Amino acid sequence: MGNSEKQTIQGFLGEEAEEISGREFAGGVLTVWRNAHSLPSRRVCTFTSTEGTVSVPNESDESFAALLCNAVALNTDLRQLCDAIPLISPVLRKVIGEVLPYMKDWAAVWHPPRLQQGRFECYVENLASSRVERLIVGPKIRKIEDVAAGMRFSLL
Repeated sequence: MGNSEKQTIQGFLGEEAEEISGREFAGGVLTVWRNAHSLPSRRVCTFTSTEGTVSVPNESDESFAALLCNAVALNTDLRQLCDAIPLISPVLRKVIGEVLPYMKDWAAVWHPPRLQQGRFECYVENLASSRVERLIVGPKIRKIEDVAAGMRFSLL
């Protein structure tokens, strides 16, 4: 952990931060942090590139998609991409790995996460909005779209 990562994340959180873990990801290091004082506890990440540039992918959907796009360009494997989504997303998102009961009306269009020819595509549950989204990132595309006409799913 470098001082610039800690300063960046504390500026984003607006309070002291504690490092939880770190791992190599997409040509850099992804570090998971949590706020030290306020409740509820919030987990966010910094991404430090090999050049030393520090970013907070949780800052916006744009920075989230940009990091995924960079990871795809660097041939990050499908499993690592899927595992990173809950960590780097600005809202809580969960990758949908199989057809779920509420998906019966549009199960024919759904597919598991896939990485083909430099393009990553997956379906996620956006737990903040209770909607299903499709994420698509590649060399010329960064897209997050509601699917199933914005149908909401039940968390119960």
